Amino acid sequence: MILTTAAFDQPTRILFINQGVYLLKKHQQPAGIGCKDMCPIFDVLSMYDVEDLYVETESLIESGLDAKDLHLDVKPVQRADIGALLVPQDVVINV
Repeated sequence: MILTTAAFDQPTRILFINQGVYLLKKHQQPAGIGCKDMCPIFDVLSMYDVEDLYVETESLIESGLDAKDLHLDVKPVQRADIGALLVPQDVVINV
């Protein structure tokens, strides 16, 4: 969905929260549980001009992760500030 939206020149932001922060973890080996490593997919985001990547600070802390543990450079956002991040968006998709 992200790449399709971006391919049609729609401004796209991605916010990783809760368990979604684990998708950003470096050195994943998800094949052992029958899942796919998302990091290679995330690497093409910049080709589609998707550069507004955010991660909820509290979700990182609750997951025991730190910015140095992440595959992508993301902008931290506090839980209390997420509403302000979403307000200007025309469409919000929760996956």
